Amino acid sequence: MRTTGTRDQLAKAATVGAVSVAALSGALGSLRLGWPSWSPVSSDTMAMVGAFTDAAAPGAALSAVLSGVALAARPGRGRVVLAALCAGATVVAAAGLAPRFSSAPAPAGGTEVTVLTLNVRLGEGDPAAVLEATKEADVVVLAEVTAPQVEALDRLGFAERFPHRHEGRLPAEGGAGTGVWSRWPVTSTARLTRAVSHQSWTTTIAVPGLEEPLTVVAVHPARPYHGSDRWLREQRALHAALPTSGPRVLLGDFNAVASHPTQRALRADGWSSAVEQTGAGWVPTYPAGDPRVPPLIDIDHVYVSSGLHAAALRTVRVPGADHLGLLATLVVGG
Repeated sequence: MRTTGTRDQLAKAATVGAVSVAALSGALGSLRLGWPSWSPVSSDTMAMVGAFTDAAAPGAALSAVLSGVALAARPGRGRVVLAALCAGATVVAAAGLAPRFSSAPAPAGGTEVTVLTLNVRLGEGDPAAVLEATKEADVVVLAEVTAPQVEALDRLGFAERFPHRHEGRLPAEGGAGTGVWSRWPVTSTARLTRAVSHQSWTTTIAVPGLEEPLTVVAVHPARPYHGSDRWLREQRALHAALPTSGPRVLLGDFNAVASHPTQRALRADGWSSAVEQTGAGWVPTYPAGDPRVPPLIDIDHVYVSSGLHAAALRTVRVPGADHLGLLATLVVGG
């Protein structure tokens, strides 16, 4: 009798757990489809919740395990249906992440360009570590960079490594500054749009071996603020302002995860994710200020236009920065 009672309790607990986890995972997963216009909360609030939509896949898997435990402990038609639904939800959720884990070979014979994007946290990223992180890069984009930090970098040899740059008028402090540095000549530069609160630039670079300049779009739209719609307005303004011709790379701190509707819209518009092209999988980059706490969300990205292909991608950690940087090797042409 005691054994029967224990099995019943296990079945009930596992069933409740499976239903609860499945409901939460389903709610998160539904946000991948977009946000209803009638939502009672702001789009920025939805963006904050939607940053964790990727958790729907492991959540669905956990619900499948719990439903399996419930079925094994006390078989029944209802638990068979629950287990089947949870297993199906796991397959659907995993399918949404599958493109990030399958790579395609880079074309042979193209020109390699290695880019680095890094948010240096209000200019607090350790200059020596930033310099070390850039040693393999040809083009560097720093978000939240400040004038004093660039001065410290230049004293360490940053200007010799990257003699060509566009940094606009960098602030003495704060997170509004964005700069672009290059080993090769910068041929033009312009503000991407003034509808984005932090500095975002369109810069063309004369890359040796390329017939036309490479356009580098460095972005840093606002993070979502509770009760506001600023995040969505800036994401849409950024998308609308993007250049549409020539070889292009789009990178920076997007303050948006790959599953957000705004990022999916970029990919639908022809931009390819370096994560998906390299099969890097799930690459969370924030928060990274404390090595004891793993990054939880992927808000830094590298995208490329047609004619470019990401051959390699890895993260870099810089003490003092609260994001992981992304170092991507791109192949142009070929």
